[in-house]
Amino acid sequence: MAVMQVSDLGVRLSGREILKGVTLPTLQGGQVVGLVGPNASGKSTLLRTLALGRAFSGEIALDGAPVLSLSRRDRAQRLSLMPQTPPIGSTLTPFELLRSYARATRLSVSDRDLGQRMAGLLGQLGLLPDAHRRLNELSGGKRQLVGLCLAMIGEPEYLLLDEPTSALDLRWQLTALSVARDFARDRGAVCIAALHDINLALRFCDVLVVLDQGRLAAAGAPEEVMTAELLARVYGVSARLERCSQGAPVLIADAVAQPAPV
Repeated sequence: MAVMQVSDLGVRLSGREILKGVTLPTLQGGQVVGLVGPNASGKSTLLRTLALGRAFSGEIALDGAPVLSLSRRDRAQRLSLMPQTPPIGSTLTPFELLRSYARATRLSVSDRDLGQRMAGLLGQLGLLPDAHRRLNELSGGKRQLVGLCLAMIGEPEYLLLDEPTSALDLRWQLTALSVARDFARDRGAVCIAALHDINLALRFCDVLVVLDQGRLAAAGAPEEVMTAELLARVYGVSARLERCSQGAPVLIADAVAQPAPV
């Protein structure tokens, strides 16, 4: 089962410090980890750093081995990043793109098994009717779902998703995160998803990691992390957690928090 440890992580880009001494709780296989925080808090930088394993200070370890001790090929097989930007519109079809990607990354699977794996992913994400349509004919939301298929096709131990629901309507937001959660639990993988919708994070995530201006603001069980004090301090809003009729936590943001009197 996958285990990830991140300690005192720092990242500088173009001379500017983006991440500042970020230490995460040990992340265990089967968990969905929600990465949340305001815009420009460092979420995308953290995911790219975990995926690429370069240009950082501190420690990133996978199953106890420093990520820099792994070959580039090994990292690429074990970690997969879905970026914010969906696959560009092109004359390729989702089926062709997935097959080309699998072969370009030297995925060790037979043609028959690859076809079954592609059909399974496309089916789970409602893309089978579009499997042989050109990408430039698909909506941004459908191309985003194709991007999720690309991230999952290699069945990585560490699945890193950067705003995987940003272009999706409510149905497909729920579908995408359900598929990612089932993937993590069925395979003992760690899934880390950067999300802006805190209610989705509360619903699907086992652990929340809150970033604020490049620093770790909080980490832990979602309901323990999302306090009124944290929401005021990090997001600048007056907000509260309530329970819906089914007992699930729901965030209600009431107003922009007023600045403290001088």
